[in-house]
Amino acid sequence: TIFIFILSLVGVFYPYNRGALFTALVVIYALTSGIAGYTATSTYLQLEGTNW
Repeated sequence: TIFIFILSLVGVFYPYNRGALFTALVVIYALTSGIAGYTATSTYLQLEGTNW
């Protein structure tokens, strides 16, 4: 969310396009949740986790 806030301060999102900020938030959340899931799974397997 900090990244999106910085982008809005720089002027990437314009006031007349109200949905752009929310769309960017949803897209960034979707991308980072996939990365977080991969990282969590990788760490779990490296620690020899057995209970899925």
